[in-house]
Amino acid sequence: MEKSAEAHSIPGHAPAVGHDPTADRLAKAQALLLETEMMASLGRLFGIITHEIVNYVSVVSSNLSTLNDYFTSLQKAFAAYEELAGVVGNSSSGVPDTQRLLEKIAKLRKKEDFDLIAEDSPQIFNECREGVSRTQDIVESMRSFAGLKKCSIEPRNLNEGIETTLKLIWGCLKYKCQVHRNLGDVPAISCKLEELNFAFMNLFLEAAGRIEGYGDVTVATEATESTVIVSISDNGACADAEVVSHLLDPKRAMSKLEGRDLGLQVADRIVRNHHGKIEFKSDPKNCNTFLVHLPIAKP
Repeated sequence: MEKSAEAHSIPGHAPAVGHDPTADRLAKAQALLLETEMMASLGRLFGIITHEIVNYVSVVSSNLSTLNDYFTSLQKAFAAYEELAGVVGNSSSGVPDTQRLLEKIAKLRKKEDFDLIAEDSPQIFNECREGVSRTQDIVESMRSFAGLKKCSIEPRNLNEGIETTLKLIWGCLKYKCQVHRNLGDVPAISCKLEELNFAFMNLFLEAAGRIEGYGDVTVATEATESTVIVSISDNGACADAEVVSHLLDPKRAMSKLEGRDLGLQVADRIVRNHHGKIEFKSDPKNCNTFLVHLPIAKP
């Protein structure tokens, strides 16, 4: 099933001397189609992400409203305790006044449910912090993907790209699977990491899409002497390896594909542009695994 990696020039690099003009035009057309699909996919993804951000903002807004109510209740309590302190500090005040204020505070405590405030407030603060933190993660990840057209080749760590990708698409994955990480100590490689993140995104969505109900997706990285290998596995329905391999065939016309099938070939072309390759394995025990091989040496 293994297919050898084909050498495609990174977009923006000058073609080799004696390059076939027809092949050059085809490469440009494929690059344009690749970029168009990447932008279209990002548009669909950002629609989902926008919905997720709105949800987090709504939670924070609702919690702030609740905290405002709690603060109003506590202000009433503070006023009652200040009144009590004034009575206790006044030597001319008698026990009846003190008793009256203590009863007032007891009624206020029951009416405003101070026990609930004490129990609920820490959880509300934690939800607000989580919502703000998650929104920050999404925005930072979106900035990375938004730089696709401006990204350049430089030494980058693939583990960093995988984490960025998972933060961005977690809203798409969390209802389908638990993601398990087994990221090894891998060296940086010369690459356009933003493009590779897009490839990883398509592979993660493909893996999650095969799961019926709720399942598991595992991502792992390791390095050989010359290659960094990223594996993305799922325990969903076992796919036909020949069918998937056919989708990864660089000779297959992208214009005839759609949906996740097109996403797979977009991922494959990005990896090939980095002089790497994608393998697919499927068996009843381990189900489905994508293996992304990327060279450590500069392209």
